[in-house]
Amino acid sequence: MAGLGFNIAGAVWDSRNVIGSIYPLPSIATITLYGSGGPTPVLGSTPSVINTPIINANSFIGNSMGGGYDTGVSDSVTKTLMLLCKPSTAGTGKSKGIGTYTGSGSPIGDTLIFDSTTNRISSIAGASSGFVQDLVNAEIYDGKFYVVFADFALYKTQIFACKEGGLITGPGVGLTTRAVPDKTIRIARTYESADTSGNADIEIAASGIWSGALLTSEQKLQMRNALVSRLGGIIAIG
Repeated sequence: MAGLGFNIAGAVWDSRNVIGSIYPLPSIATITLYGSGGPTPVLGSTPSVINTPIINANSFIGNSMGGGYDTGVSDSVTKTLMLLCKPSTAGTGKSKGIGTYTGSGSPIGDTLIFDSTTNRISSIAGASSGFVQDLVNAEIYDGKFYVVFADFALYKTQIFACKEGGLITGPGVGLTTRAVPDKTIRIARTYESADTSGNADIEIAASGIWSGALLTSEQKLQMRNALVSRLGGIIAIG
C-alpha cells in the first residue's frame, strides 16, 4: 500500500523535525551510532576518526591512547554526555569514555571515566584550578552494554548509569571556578600525550551530547529506552 506524503520543492529531511521524537531534546542533541558502516549520525554531525579504532559490526573498541572519534562538538560548561558502552571487565583498569580529558594542567577536561578494578564509574569536572569527581559503584563490568550519563553544570557534576530499566545515581559533587578546555569532545580517545591514569579498552555502540542543557532523569530513561528499542535485538544491553 502506498503511503500519503507531501513533496515540497527545496525541502530537506531532518530527523529533528519529527513531532514527538523518541530522542530527548533533539534540537540540541548530537547522537551517533557506531559499527561496520562507520559512525552513523542519528542527530547532529558525523564524528571524524582518530588513529585506528577496532571496528565491530555494531560497535567499536577504542582506547585513550589509541583509536577513537572526534565529535567536532566544542566543549561547554553545561552539558549531558552519554555512552552506550561495554567497559573492560573487572580488574583491567581505567578507561576514558567521552570528554576532553587532557591528563594534566588546568582545565583538565570534563570526562566520563570507568574503573573496572573498583566497579566504579565517575564524572570528572574541570575547574580553573584542579577538578572534582563524582563516583558511584555500578555493577556494569559483566560483558553487557550499559547506558551511562554524566551531567556537567556551572557548580556541579553528577554520574548516572541505567541498569535493568532503573537509574543508578551518584551523589553529585559541587565545585566553583568552573572551566573547560578549548577543545572538541572526543569518544574513547583523549587529548593525553602519554597515559596518566589508565588506558584500558572500551567498546562503544552509541554516544550522545546535549550541549547547553542537562537531561532530566525521565529524559535519560527515555534515551535508554530509545537505544534498547533500536539496538536491543542486536547487542545485549543491561
